[in-house]
Amino acid sequence: MTILAGVFRHDRQPIDESWRRSLLAALSRDPRDVPQVIDRPGLVMAKVDVGVFGTPAFIDNGDAAIGAGEPLVGGPPAVSRQQDLETLLRAHVAGEDGAAFLEARGTYAAAFYDLAQHRLCLANDRMGVRTLYYTQLGDCVVFATARRILEALPFVPKRVDNAALHEWVVIDYCFENRTPYQGIYMLRGGERLLADANGARVTVDWDWGAIPDDRPVTPEAVDELYQ
Repeated sequence: MTILAGVFRHDRQPIDESWRRSLLAALSRDPRDVPQVIDRPGLVMAKVDVGVFGTPAFIDNGDAAIGAGEPLVGGPPAVSRQQDLETLLRAHVAGEDGAAFLEARGTYAAAFYDLAQHRLCLANDRMGVRTLYYTQLGDCVVFATARRILEALPFVPKRVDNAALHEWVVIDYCFENRTPYQGIYMLRGGERLLADANGARVTVDWDWGAIPDDRPVTPEAVDELYQ
């Protein structure tokens, strides 16, 4: 399983070294894992990958990206997930809207970084199968694909959200974008978090609530929604 996490500073100041060490230590439970790390002024991103897909989904050439899963952008035929990641990174750097991300048919979670503009993009698949958690700490956005990573970071406050905790205990799930902790959120399917010098915002590329549900459920209708 691929795990990724990172810290982004809006003001482009260096990431606190103790934060960086804590992030890398929390990334994997297996001490034998060696994370791939991307360091930029105001950014650290890292991942560990078991190599199931054969290609790394890791780009570190000024602009940067790390991914988990397989986006399946365009096609068929499908290309490698490294090529998919490059396509989505180019779209982010070019400042395009969500069109390229809407073409992704697979299940994935990824982080993209535009060096020139100091812009971060967090994205996942339409269903939110690959989770991405995030929290805003002053001038920083901290994110991870596993909630346990944020739980392990000493600099991330863990204050219980009682309503969300009740949901978690009863149905093993929190509604909307909540988690059992105040201020720690989950990116929902079809959303992207965009962060830059001006702050962070969530944009919706695929809105399941906007899909009309008044037509009969047929194989043709299901296939059209999938496409």
